[in-house]
Amino acid sequence: MHHLPPTGIDPEMITFTRCLAKKLTPLPSPGEYPSGKDGVIARLLRRRVECESEIYDIFMGNRRLDVFFSNERRSRGVDDLTRMFHECLEGLRGEEARKLKESWRRVLES
Repeated sequence: MHHLPPTGIDPEMITFTRCLAKKLTPLPSPGEYPSGKDGVIARLLRRRVECESEIYDIFMGNRRLDVFFSNERRSRGVDDLTRMFHECLEGLRGEEARKLKESWRRVLES
């Protein structure tokens, strides 16, 4: 279950988006919580799709990275978010990945 990426999004950024959304919305072990359309897993999967949409909005220029970061920081520390970003950017070499790394550096410095 993924949010359909907007036309023109770099394939590496799709990989990054899905990785980060997955890390931000970890699923419990199967059988750990009741499932169903309103169960914990279903709600987390819907949040994952929302997260992907928010990240794509950043790439499309409709949302700022620092705003996304501030919202996510409420439930996680800076160190956790930084680790997640770096893990998801690992191995990505394209121009968009380079720009994102630079934007992330600026967010951390502010």
